[in-house]
Order: sequence, then structure tokens, then C-alpha cells
Amino acid sequence: MEYVDKIKISIFFFLFLINLKLNAQDKDSTYNAPFLTKNKYMKYLFFADNNTKASIMNISYRFLYIPRSTAFSAKGMHLTVGLILARFFTRQIIFGICYDLKQFSGFTKQNLSQSFIDDFNSNFISTYGNEKDSSRAQTLRDAINNSQGAGIHGNAFENFGISFSPFPLKYGGFLIEVKKGNRIFPIFGDYTKKHLSRDDGSYIYLQLNNSYSVELSFKPYRFYNSERIVAEKSKLKDLYKFIVISFYYEKLTFKNATFNSVSLDQIVSQNFISQYSNINTWGIKIGMAIY
Repeated sequence: MEYVDKIKISIFFFLFLINLKLNAQDKDSTYNAPFLTKNKYMKYLFFADNNTKASIMNISYRFLYIPRSTAFSAKGMHLTVGLILARFFTRQIIFGICYDLKQFSGFTKQNLSQSFIDDFNSNFISTYGNEKDSSRAQTLRDAINNSQGAGIHGNAFENFGISFSPFPLKYGGFLIEVKKGNRIFPIFGDYTKKHLSRDDGSYIYLQLNNSYSVELSFKPYRFYNSERIVAEKSKLKDLYKFIVISFYYEKLTFKNATFNSVSLDQIVSQNFISQYSNINTWGIKIGMAIY
């Protein structure tokens, strides 16, 4: 995954504004969109009524916290948007596709376990055919060991998945999401002299592909109130209604991982990659969500 450009961020905020508007429609609304209201199906699709349990989109902004793990882990604030495909034929459930984006990596240090560091060092390939390959490998080793001014700080990720909720407005509004994506772990330090900088001047990074995650989310407000929240009519004091808490599971793997666009199996032995082919972590998310 290359870093997502500013266009995607703009699209997300555009979708957020649309989502607020679509969630706000009811019989008393003064909003007028002739190209939607003249067609019976389009009106059904985009405008809510008293029987509506889910809109056509959902969106959330949450903080992911994962306690110290054996190796790497994703964490931090990120945005999720979803398209509810079930909305095309029913207003009662959520079933659709979702997309996560954490673009800004931040500066949180990756707390790697000593056993992971020792395993990396013992499986490190130290002999290379040219200076650039040798510098690349040594830079990653320095970052893993947090030495020579190099380190691994922050993370970024991108996920695609599916979401499902049979009762969006009651019983806590439980929502299940299953996702697959990539994790990026930036390397910080003085490696420009080693000719490892990317062409666009950004930092180099370790990328873990084929990562899987499962989330079980709920809204505390939904345990005692099943009214449909009209976002546009909500006041600041109503923000608690949008609070969402998620139990989070993630599986990372070093299979097919890359560093500075080079396969990781050129830097460490296959034994290390196999040993860390299933990194299981658990965590929690908390934030705001509309669904």
C-alpha cells in the first residue's frame, strides 16, 4: 500500500457531510432534492422515515488501543466509512462494506519485545552483494534494535471489509466488522546518506500485508433507548448518543512483508518469517460513530 493522498481525505469528509444529511431526513424535513424525491425508489433509498433502522452510509472516528504485544501492532486515531448494501432493499439491518484509513502515522514508539528483537538479530542476513542492499538491511536492524539513531515510531494502515448488524437501534446496536488490510511502520533516523530515501522524499517503512482484524462494536446508549438519532438535529449535549466502544482482534503476519519495497525474506531468514506468520493481538476502540 502506498501512502494515500489528500484526495481520499477530502472524499471522506464529503461522505461525512452527506451521511449527516441522509441521517437527518424525516417527514418534517424542509430539505428538497427533486431529483431524489420525484422517484419513489430513490426517495425510499435516501430518505428516512419512522421505520428506518439504518441509513445508506455509516461513519466513525475512533481511537485504537492495543497493549504491548510480542511484535508490532497498529494503534491510534483512524476513520472508517461504510456503504450499507442492505439499504438497497431493506431499512431494518446493516450489511455492507467498510473501509478504514489511518494516514497520519504519529510518533508512538513500537514497544517490541526483547524475544522478538533477539529472534530478528539471530536470523538477520548479514552478507549482501552491494552497498545499497547492505545499508537497507542494516537500517532495519538498527530500527528494530532502536540503535544508531534509528527507530520505528507510529503506524498507518488501510483495511477493507464487511459489516453486519441485525438490530442497529437496540440491544446495544451491536455491529460486527471483518477486515483485511495492510500495516505500515515508518522508520525514522538519518538514513538519507545511505541512499534509501524514497523518490518523493518521504520516509521509508516496513509494510506488513495480508493483515486481518475482527471488531465487535456497540453503543452504550442503545442498551436503554432505541429511538432513531437525527444527527442534524442533535445538540452538543447529545454527543454521548454517538459514543461507540469496540472489542478488537488483529492478526498480523510477516509473510509477504516488505521493507523499502524489497521483500523481507532478503533481510531475514525464512525461519523468522515462519515464526512470526501469526501475530495475535487484542485491543479496544472508542470514539464516535453514526450507523
